[in-house]
Amino acid sequence: MLIDKQRIKSAFTKAIPTYEHEAYIQQQIAKKLYKSLSAYIKRPVSSILEIGCGTGFLTRFLCTHFYPEIITANDLCPEVISHIPDGIKFIPGDMESIVFPEKYDLITGSSSIQWLTDLPLFLKKIDQNLAEKGLLAISTFGEKNFMEIREITGTGLSYYKKSDLEQIFSSTFHIIEIKEDIKTLYFSSPKDILLHMKQSGINGIVANRWTKADLMNFTNQYSKLFNSNNGLSLTYHPIYIIAQKRKNK
Repeated sequence: MLIDKQRIKSAFTKAIPTYEHEAYIQQQIAKKLYKSLSAYIKRPVSSILEIGCGTGFLTRFLCTHFYPEIITANDLCPEVISHIPDGIKFIPGDMESIVFPEKYDLITGSSSIQWLTDLPLFLKKIDQNLAEKGLLAISTFGEKNFMEIREITGTGLSYYKKSDLEQIFSSTFHIIEIKEDIKTLYFSSPKDILLHMKQSGINGIVANRWTKADLMNFTNQYSKLFNSNNGLSLTYHPIYIIAQKRKNK
């Protein structure tokens, strides 16, 4: 799937009012990333850059537990600024094209880099913004993410396997830790699944317009293929990566 940044931006902007309530998996992922990072970081942290901050799930953990002197947050959607805590420098826009102006002791981002068009190039870019001995802490999603949606519709993001991510990150950084997890949500109907995706802004991965026949086919196939005693499944496949800047030779 080609990444349409304007479509993604539109979907997330529309979901801002419902995101805090609906994106509970993303909130859990942000918390787990923060807890994993806590084992490797000394506090306080002088300067932090958070990419793809959304409505601030990870931002709030960073502010209340790492006591940063300076924290800069970035997101594709300018409107999320209303959810960002006071005292944080906010830089709106596409993280792939923004020139971040400073060096940071920690660069982090939760549930955001899966939207990038060129991950290896982006990692080389932010390496220039990472201070000596600085840490990179990222969560993203693996190949099983939304496997139900992809099987039925044939569309979705091109997710990396854990082994692929390990290879990509290790070409620029020294990997300290890489872990993966599976989180499954259950719904009573396919309609509820589509509503969940819309209200959490992730509906940008499916077609903009569906005919009645498309919707009927989706409903029938989902109910047939992914029903269980708990309901209809929707799979999340988070991957967590903590890495460090390589020493200058």
